[in-house]
Amino acid sequence: MMKVNTVFLNKLGLIGTVHSNVMQAEYRYGGLNFRNLYVTAGIKKVQLLIGHQRKIDETSKRKRITLSCAQQWVGLSSPTLTLDYTDYSYICERSWISFLWEFFSSFGGKITLTDNWKPAKRLRMTSIL
Repeated sequence: MMKVNTVFLNKLGLIGTVHSNVMQAEYRYGGLNFRNLYVTAGIKKVQLLIGHQRKIDETSKRKRITLSCAQQWVGLSSPTLTLDYTDYSYICERSWISFLWEFFSSFGGKITLTDNWKPAKRLRMTSIL
């Protein structure tokens, strides 16, 4: 993000070390109204998650599949998005769900989905198969 900010500020004719408060402040306060791309992307993904939670469409189906895969990678029965990302990040593949999970863990936020998939208990003899 800092490299992008430096290049952007140089294109505007400003010094690349402008304080982030000046960059993110609104125009009416004398700022540049430049939003943090990480936060903007996180907010859009939260809107996607919430918007397609109860719909029955292709995006909702893929979202549920991705959540189910993340739940399987972690291997716990508790909802994936409520767990701490730093403890389980090495297990999961990178996807938009893992980004959303990391985004929530960065500020201590949690989402609990009511219809979350939970893994069934393994039978004792399935390890032989």
